[in-house]
Amino acid sequence: MDDIDLLVAQACHEVADWLREGGPDLALQSLLDAPPETLAQHHRELADHFASQAQEGGFTQECSWNPSSLAFDVYWRQHGRPIAGLEKPISVEDREDARLLACARLMHFLSAAQSAAQ
Repeated sequence: MDDIDLLVAQACHEVADWLREGGPDLALQSLLDAPPETLAQHHRELADHFASQAQEGGFTQECSWNPSSLAFDVYWRQHGRPIAGLEKPISVEDREDARLLACARLMHFLSAAQSAAQ
């Protein structure tokens, strides 16, 4: 397993934990209750649910193919504007891995901002 695979596996675990803490979502619950090896096959669903909940706070995820780096670039915006501190995209060859890593990155960013505000 290479570095990116380890980062993606960690992001999968962190995003799933965050979604579990968000309360019961019957459509998501059976996925979140699945064993880790099954959960690892559902990056798209995890990223979709996270992005949907983040959208309630004005955050949108943008994903596009970058032909110069041969990777998908994922950015977050808040109310249509770039987020200071998150200007550099997550760039990964696999689209859903890039989206999931971006979800974990936003979680860490918001957690750090909240800690700094306290």
